[in-house]
Amino acid sequence: MALLNLATVATSFLLQIIVLRFAGDVRDADAYFATSAIPQVALSIAVNAVTGALLPQLARIGTDERPAAVRALVLLVIAAGLPIATVLFFLAPWWTLVIFPGFVGNASQDAVTLAGLAALSTPFAITTSVLSGYLYAERRFAINEGIALGSASGLAIAAALLIPVAGITALGWLLLARFVLQGLLQALFLPRTPVRQGWAALAPVWRRTRALLAGAIYFKNDILVDRYLLSLAAAGALSKVVFAQSIFTAAAGVLGQALANTASPTLSQAHHVRDKAQFQAALLRNLVLLGLASVLLFLAAVALVPPIAALLTKQSVMHNGVNLRLVLLLFGGVPIGACIGALLANAFYAMGDTRTPTMMTIGTFTIFLVAKVIVFSQVGIYAFCALTSVYYLANCGIMAGLLRRKMRQEFAA
Repeated sequence: MALLNLATVATSFLLQIIVLRFAGDVRDADAYFATSAIPQVALSIAVNAVTGALLPQLARIGTDERPAAVRALVLLVIAAGLPIATVLFFLAPWWTLVIFPGFVGNASQDAVTLAGLAALSTPFAITTSVLSGYLYAERRFAINEGIALGSASGLAIAAALLIPVAGITALGWLLLARFVLQGLLQALFLPRTPVRQGWAALAPVWRRTRALLAGAIYFKNDILVDRYLLSLAAAGALSKVVFAQSIFTAAAGVLGQALANTASPTLSQAHHVRDKAQFQAALLRNLVLLGLASVLLFLAAVALVPPIAALLTKQSVMHNGVNLRLVLLLFGGVPIGACIGALLANAFYAMGDTRTPTMMTIGTFTIFLVAKVIVFSQVGIYAFCALTSVYYLANCGIMAGLLRRKMRQEFAA
């Protein structure tokens, strides 16, 4: 499953390279990278809800009720989401340039078309997340990741063939087709059961999901704020900044799964028996590994990504907007802070404390959001990148201090 997941992540980067290579104009690539944030935000929120509420609930209920509950939820998502998405699709000329105000001329028309199609894709994207939760509950991990990889690969191949002929807006239709096809393939593994049997099982899911959704909506809309600001930058800047961000956040996610999440059982067990030495040893060991891995990742990205990107993409893209290597350097705190922050948060969770890291992050995130808008408008895009690194590293420092105090309280007791 891990290999399939890594292959899917690699395919997503291949799609970005294809866009940078074949987009007719630098601003066309910017329009795609800006509008793709819409289903990205929806998917991020849905994944939080699925992993935090739906998946545990599906694992608890019987195998007979499980398909009915998932069918009911899919029906609810489509019935509630598709009409809203359709309205947003037709009203895209009125709201797109409010969210992404930097596009003018031909680029504005491309942005409007892509944004409308992205909105139309959103309920289908959420459906794929719900069906992934079902396949995980059924322990069909490889099947789910295989379908995701297949749909992502098909999208990349079709994009390489169609974008040079039909333009960047073809990618919007391809994304919509990708989510619909992926959902249909996942649904093939869903037994046919009466939907009415699943409504009762959804009540506890909703009770657990409300708080998660509220937090996720608050945090994840930061992506839209970024795209709003970056759309005002020079042509090509948005594409390269988003490309650099996605490299570090995806790599941090893989490292976090490999080292931060796998440390949770050991930390939980050590806390349960009040073994301070074991808790500290496991925490320190994984901190060192994550620190070394994230620093090596950062150095490799700074050294290798710019020449590879220059070789594979258009020269007009690489020489417009901002310097990609400088952006990667300024984003250096992102992979380091994201990896170590995930481990520190898991240490809190192992002690049964989810409130402290959540409330702390809400506070620092709010300050960061305001500072980011001020810094971008007053200083510029490089200061915006550096501030993002400062935010991730400051989060780690504050969380480490709170964790040290929490450990003294817990193990003293």
